[in-house]
Amino acid sequence: SRKSSEGFIKCDLSSKNDVLNLIESFKITKIINLASFVPKNKDQYHSEENKINDLITSNIVKFFNCKLIHISTLAIYEHTNSLIIDESTNIKEIFSKYSQSKYNSENIIINNYSHPYLILRIPGIFGGDRRSGLIYNAIKNNLLGKKIKVEFILKNWSSMYIDDFLEILNQSNNIQLKDSKIINVNYEKQFSIYEILNIISKSIIKKETYSKKDKNIVKFKTNNFLKFFDYPKNTLEQSLLKYIEKLKNVK
Repeated sequence: SRKSSEGFIKCDLSSKNDVLNLIESFKITKIINLASFVPKNKDQYHSEENKINDLITSNIVKFFNCKLIHISTLAIYEHTNSLIIDESTNIKEIFSKYSQSKYNSENIIINNYSHPYLILRIPGIFGGDRRSGLIYNAIKNNLLGKKIKVEFILKNWSSMYIDDFLEILNQSNNIQLKDSKIINVNYEKQFSIYEILNIISKSIIKKETYSKKDKNIVKFKTNNFLKFFDYPKNTLEQSLLKYIEKLKNVK
C-alpha cells in the first residue's frame, strides 16, 4: 500500500527507495500490478497526474526480476475506428493523458522487461467501494427519479463489474507464464453505453430512457482471452442487476 495500514506492507511504487526496500525485504517471484492513477472525472483524464503511471511501471521494470501480470486498459483504443477490435488492431490518435500513460506503460514493459509478462487490457471497472463513474451515477440518479446526462464518453467505452474482474484475476494465478502475452479482457456479450443505461432504467423505473443512438457498436474480440481464461460466471447484464440491488440498500 502507498500508505501505512493494517495488514498491508507500505510501498509507494513511484518511490525508488520504497521499491528497493521491498525487494530487499522479500523474495518476490510474481507481481500482479494494479497500481494506477485512474481518473474520476472529465478533467482528470487530461491531468498531468496520469504521468505517475509511467513512473510506477518504470520502477517495476528497472528493479524487479520476476514474472509480471500488468493491468492495462481497453481505453487505449479510444480513437480506433474499427468496429471489431482485437490485440492486433492498430492503436492510434490517443487523446487523453490517462490512456496515453497506460499505453506508455505497456511499451515500457514490452521494450524493457526481460522476464515473462502478461498484459491484461481490461474494461473500466464499476462496483466495490467506488462511488463515481457513469454506471454508479446512472443507478443513483434513476433511484432518485432523475435521468443521467451523458456528457463525456470515451470512444470504444467498455465496462466490467469488479467481482467479475476479480474472478478473472484469480484465474491468472493458474497461468504458467513462460513467455509474454497481451490479452484483451471482456464479456462474451458486450453492450453499448446506451444499452447499459437502458438496462439500468428498465430495472429501476421500468422503461428505457435512451434511444439507440449508437448503431455501430464496437465489439472486442475475445479469442485470445479464451485461450487462457473462462468467461465470468455472470454476464454483464446479470452483474448490473446485482449491483443495482446492492445500491438500492445504500443510503
